[in-house]
Amino acid sequence: MIFVVTFGVMWGPFYFMRSEGQLFLYPIALLLILVIVGFAIVGLIFAAMAISKAPPKSRAIRTATAWAVLSGVLVILPLPAIWFGNAPALLFAG
Repeated sequence: MIFVVTFGVMWGPFYFMRSEGQLFLYPIALLLILVIVGFAIVGLIFAAMAISKAPPKSRAIRTATAWAVLSGVLVILPLPAIWFGNAPALLFAG
């Protein structure tokens, strides 16, 4: 279901901007993005569990917090790629 909704959302910019692209590659890109986001969500869950079970002021809390931040970035970062395709990457490529 998530794949169907995300695929439908990806067609939005092409429908409204009347541009065409390599839309036949988007299912592959979506599967890869959804796998990364899925692993990041699992990482966030495990980091939250590690933070809750670690003793206060321990090194484990700092490590789990770093993993939680990294997982959060991996959850947020693909969202512009899902909506805009490769346009954000092209803006920062130089």
